Amino acid sequence: MKKLNIILLLILLMSCKSQKSNDKITNCNITETKDFIAFDSLFMNIDTTKLYKNKLKEFENIESGVLLCQFLPNKKYGKFTSVKKNGHNFIFYNSSSSETIEKKLKETDNKLIAENIDLNRICYFEQCDENIFNDTFYLMIIKKDNEIVAKYFSQGTLSYKEVEGNINLNKLKSILKVMYKNSF
Repeated sequence: MKKLNIILLLILLMSCKSQKSNDKITNCNITETKDFIAFDSLFMNIDTTKLYKNKLKEFENIESGVLLCQFLPNKKYGKFTSVKKNGHNFIFYNSSSSETIEKKLKETDNKLIAENIDLNRICYFEQCDENIFNDTFYLMIIKKDNEIVAKYFSQGTLSYKEVEGNINLNKLKSILKVMYKNSF
C-alpha cells in the first residue's frame, strides 16, 4: 500500500510541476496548485484508519479553523492537532487514538492565526532534501467561513523558512509553526 501511495505521490508531483513552476528555498522544493481534487489524492490514502477519516469528517463541519495531521514513523495512528474558531478566539485540541485534550491557545498564537487565516485558495506540496524520513508525513488544512482556503502537505521534514515574494505561503508557514509548536 505504501509503495502505491509513493508512486501516486510521484505521479501527482510531476503533474503539478507541469502546471506550476517550482520555487526553491534552501534545499526544499515547493509545488503550488489550485487543483484541490488532484492535491487530495496525495493524502487521502496515507492513513486508512477510521480515526483519520473521522478527523477529516469532523473538520468538514467547522466554520473556520486549522487541522494539522502528523503521520510519524512506527506509529499506528496519526497525531491530530486542530484549532477551531469559537467567537473571536480559537480553541485548541490535541488528539490521538485514545483521547482528545482541549487547551486554551495563547493570545499571541490566537492573534497570529486570526491575522493569517485569510489565504488565497491554493495547495502547497513541499519536499525538503535534508532529514527526510520516508514514512513521515504532515498535512495541514485551513478553513475560513466554511471554505477550505489552503492545504499543505510535506513528506519528511517541515520548513518554516519564508519564501521571498510569496505572502500566501509565508502566512501559511506562520500558522504551520504555531500548529506544530502546540501539538506537543
